[in-house]
Amino acid sequence: VESMQNISDEVLDRHPILKYRTDNVRQGIGVRGIKETDCHRCLLLQDDSVVAGGYHFPCIIYLREGGEPIGAFDNYEEVRKARVKWANEHDTFADPICKVNCLDCLVDYNRAKLDALN
Repeated sequence: VESMQNISDEVLDRHPILKYRTDNVRQGIGVRGIKETDCHRCLLLQDDSVVAGGYHFPCIIYLREGGEPIGAFDNYEEVRKARVKWANEHDTFADPICKVNCLDCLVDYNRAKLDALN
């Protein structure tokens, strides 16, 4: 973390993802995890899909961490309904995988998306 304090603006300006992450670290914003004050829904999964072994998962992190799939990936309309339902009803703050592992960029995305909907 200390080494991030010394990255020049010239380097950060050429690498926007590194700049985003460095800015968050400098502000004391964690790289992973959902806080009580964050959005407790994952709205990204309405726009993004992760499919493995014939099943769809909320995100690649959920798959990697051994989370249960949302369901079988066999009928597009049913998959879409299940993903929307999961996004609207699943409390990511109560889910130990999401609460500990959600990336800062996804937390920001969900916050911005929720703000836009309200």
